[in-house]
Amino acid sequence: MKEILVRMEPLFGQTELSESGNMVVIGTVKGDIHDIGKNIVVTLLKNAGFRVIDMGIDVAADRFVEKLKETGTKVLGLSCLLNVAFQEMRNVMDTLTRTGIKSQVEVIIGGQPTDGQVREYIGTDYYASDAVAGVKICKEIYAQQ
Repeated sequence: MKEILVRMEPLFGQTELSESGNMVVIGTVKGDIHDIGKNIVVTLLKNAGFRVIDMGIDVAADRFVEKLKETGTKVLGLSCLLNVAFQEMRNVMDTLTRTGIKSQVEVIIGGQPTDGQVREYIGTDYYASDAVAGVKICKEIYAQQ
């Protein structure tokens, strides 16, 4: 699937990257290796003009924090396909809070088993019901700043 997205990317007519450097860090949380949905979101974000840092799959909380500190990115997307990954998403949120980064970043969750109740349980700012909703949320976050 990733190969198909890579080959299709030039066909999307990618817009210019945002002059303000609107960036999104995104990854599939530790314990989950599924990335089809995340890869679709990444492709759509790039096409919408975002700079995207794709952390890949099975990403530990500390790696997300490290990348957010390094880049100053204001948006973090957490992806999962397995409901057993909810606890790791919550761990990411706890780590963001413990390290003082949470006040500087908006966190979006997405993936087939996520919904508004999961968002509340994990404590994230947003839940994206699909890839297009995720891009829309990112645009709204940066429009407020």
